[in-house]
Amino acid sequence: MADGRVVAFRGEPPAEWISGTHLPENGFHKVDAPQNIGRLVRYTWELVNAMNAENAAEARDLRPLGQIQGDVHPAAHLIGAGEIFMAAGCRVSPGVVIDATEGPVVFDEGVLVGANAVIEGPTYLGPGTQIKPLAHIRGSCFGEQCRVGGEVSVSIIQGFTNKQHGGFLGHSYLGSWCNLGSGTETSNLKNNYTNVKVQVGSDLVDTEGLFVGLAMGDHSKSAIGTVFNTGTVVGVACIIFGAGFPPRFIPSFHWGGSEKLTPYHLKPTLVAIRAVMARRNQKLSKGEVEALTWIHKNRMS
Repeated sequence: MADGRVVAFRGEPPAEWISGTHLPENGFHKVDAPQNIGRLVRYTWELVNAMNAENAAEARDLRPLGQIQGDVHPAAHLIGAGEIFMAAGCRVSPGVVIDATEGPVVFDEGVLVGANAVIEGPTYLGPGTQIKPLAHIRGSCFGEQCRVGGEVSVSIIQGFTNKQHGGFLGHSYLGSWCNLGSGTETSNLKNNYTNVKVQVGSDLVDTEGLFVGLAMGDHSKSAIGTVFNTGTVVGVACIIFGAGFPPRFIPSFHWGGSEKLTPYHLKPTLVAIRAVMARRNQKLSKGEVEALTWIHKNRMS
């Protein structure tokens, strides 16, 4: 239990619990459940806000901090090396600054960092991720095989997503297989310093926070020069383009921007997704196709 809600359970025997799609009506009346076993995350901004503390704790619990197994150029600078872990196969170019003053920095296997990039902890870089030259990364978490450039602050980027070019991404959450075009910018703070409100389906939710950026679903993309307002939500498999701020809530499988949003078809979207994934030697699974089909059918919610 967390915040009075069931977040996990284990049934005996297992078959009684996994048959069908609904829990048995009388499944919990005899269960003694431990209370408040952890933090309940309901929205992407809550996950982003919790990330740095969790990143730091996990790094100290699970990684042999202070070990540098990769290739670090002599002209790179490691500040707080005792709080840095670098796995084998990593390469750090000249002029790079890795600063663990504010928290651990963890490099998983095969991370490449271009010249003169700055990486500040607590930060996690997933396997095979590439940090482009002159990038500035602060307090963020990237999945496997990401390509990241420009300025990224307090953001989560899931695996195989590209933000290769200049532009600011702050207090944001990007799903897998997203691509932000050159010059894409996100606002994470309102000019009047009031709480950010985010549209979640038909509800407008007060985040109770000042800093909330972009939440973007899997396989969505932005064109060059796209600008996202504070607390914008973009669904799955969207393509955003055009001048001005697009709407702050964009349903899945839509194309367009500030002037017009147009629903897009499932089949050509799947063709494009397969082409993108093939470039990274990945394949779209049957389960993913089923999930995308369901999302397309229910895309207006």
